Amino acid sequence: VFGAAFFFFTIAAFLFLPFIRQIKGKGVEYKSLSQQLDSGYKYLEFFQRNGAGKKLIAQADTASLIDTIAKEGRKYMLTLKTISQKGSIAMGNTYAILPLEMEIEADFKQLGLFFHALEANSDAFVSVNKFTILYDEKITPKLSVSLTLHIYFSKG
Repeated sequence: VFGAAFFFFTIAAFLFLPFIRQIKGKGVEYKSLSQQLDSGYKYLEFFQRNGAGKKLIAQADTASLIDTIAKEGRKYMLTLKTISQKGSIAMGNTYAILPLEMEIEADFKQLGLFFHALEANSDAFVSVNKFTILYDEKITPKLSVSLTLHIYFSKG
């Protein structure tokens, strides 16, 4: 009885061994597909959050967009003390983020108009990542503002 059970177990093991290898291979494929699906969901969520009418610009167009942002700031009489871009941050295979740090002097109304212009007039994805207001008696009634914008661009 023990010999027959061992014989059937051995035959079953040899028959099912290729299937076990295929199942392990499918597990690796599943993990890869699952990661791609998660990336797709994040990408879709990003577009739903930031407006479907906007688009990712090409990396070559970021300089033009930065110039447009500076012109919008001057249009609303912001005092642009510094504008500097940092290294881009890759966000998967599809897009990347270019942080743009700005030091501004403005009053609340000017800031509000500038932020509205960023949201309404730009066809590109631009978001405010960091925003700090400091009161400085030397420039009263204006405020000293430290601002980091994120410019989203396509990698391909």
